[in-house]
Amino acid sequence: MAIQHSKLGFISPEFTPASNLDAIREALFRKGVVFISGCDDEAVAELSKQLGRVAQAHSDVDNGTTVTTTKGVEGHEYDREELFFHTSGNSYEVPPRLLINALDIQSPTSGETLLADGHQIAEFLRTHEPALYDLFTSPKYSGPLYDTHTGVIRLSLDDSTKLSPGLAERLPELKKIISDHAFAFTLAPGQGYIIDNWRFLEGPSNLPRERKAHRVLTFPHVRPLLIDIDGTLCRAGKTSLKAWFRCINKVLNRSEGDSNYITFENTMIPIDGKTHLSFLHAILLRHGIPESEIPSLTQEFFALQPKILKETFEEPGADPCYICTGVPEMLVWFGELKKRAATVDIQIGLLTGNSQVNALTKLRASTLDTSLFDLDISAFGDVQAKRVNLVHDAIRKLEVKYGIEGIVAPKNVTLVGDTPLDVECAKLAGCKILAVTTGVYKAEQLREVHLDGGVFVPDLVAAKMEDAKSWFEEVIAL
Repeated sequence: MAIQHSKLGFISPEFTPASNLDAIREALFRKGVVFISGCDDEAVAELSKQLGRVAQAHSDVDNGTTVTTTKGVEGHEYDREELFFHTSGNSYEVPPRLLINALDIQSPTSGETLLADGHQIAEFLRTHEPALYDLFTSPKYSGPLYDTHTGVIRLSLDDSTKLSPGLAERLPELKKIISDHAFAFTLAPGQGYIIDNWRFLEGPSNLPRERKAHRVLTFPHVRPLLIDIDGTLCRAGKTSLKAWFRCINKVLNRSEGDSNYITFENTMIPIDGKTHLSFLHAILLRHGIPESEIPSLTQEFFALQPKILKETFEEPGADPCYICTGVPEMLVWFGELKKRAATVDIQIGLLTGNSQVNALTKLRASTLDTSLFDLDISAFGDVQAKRVNLVHDAIRKLEVKYGIEGIVAPKNVTLVGDTPLDVECAKLAGCKILAVTTGVYKAEQLREVHLDGGVFVPDLVAAKMEDAKSWFEEVIAL
């Protein structure tokens, strides 16, 4: 399509200096696109590194950026006027989230280009063309062009693209709707744009070949959000604790009525915030079990625990597991935040003192939708005695997931918990933490925590997670 025929017409962008990182992050979060000025090779290279990990370039490289002069975006000769709207970086398993495209300050000529907002296109289809929307979001053949779960639009209409017969038949309609949602703008030398590459589609352009431009695809920095379970997501009542002591007595071959039968009442060790490994160790020591026997008994306990838990939770009259106030709505909101946060890669997991089986049993019993949580980066209390080590476990799992050592610094990890031990854990590890009062502790008990000779202050205390939305946006998404 010709630039002059873009349905939304020309816009006059407001440009932000490439050095103003905070304003760039804010604009990308709010709008998915930002126009930048002052774009020489050093400025673009520095900006791309500040925004994340630069993806491997596919053509000429100058100072970490892909330079296009007489070549096209991927290093091939072609007429950009013939290239339909598309997602850049489709050769990657998951396209990089950010794309920087800028004319160098030394470029001899200006140029024009087109963008289209994929989210607006998807909403138009959902509202006005529901049958075409179903085809647009169907995972059949090469996957959905728009993934409603992640909010990622991924469009490439080259010869290798496999479309369903229904979508192929209606492709001319789809292309017209996409074109109708396009807007055009002019770039002078030293100007450019950054887009959320999972949202915006680049269209054909009239950027002249006699130019020096920089294109950089970037994977945003990883920002983990790790959430506690008991008192933060749900409250399990006495059923879980009952199963715990049944399991302990089972491995010790003790029966109810025995004088040495172990109960919570004759143990009286606080569990709040402890890992299950440390809790079990403390109980066994309290009841005179020799230290040398504890490792083998621990193995037996965690092997038997799933069966005992299942039986106890299925008993008539078992205490229900209550979802904490506002949690279902917050999980939906976190999912939306992940979609909007173009400048960060938000990874959401669990960090809990529960063993994994205990954690998942409680969450299932609460009926909470846990599809948002990535269990591969979550940390559970059956492998670590000290809660702070759970943070290190989660970071190691993220390094494995991305295949990059040191991909996450503790200062970029955010925890949510409801106990003084959660606060201590976060601060010892160097993380941020929101302390909520949905558990048994009050705000005054969480604002300043005194433990083991140290004083630990959370970043924020709130009655519930829902009260901290603006804080989450600031510390995670921007």
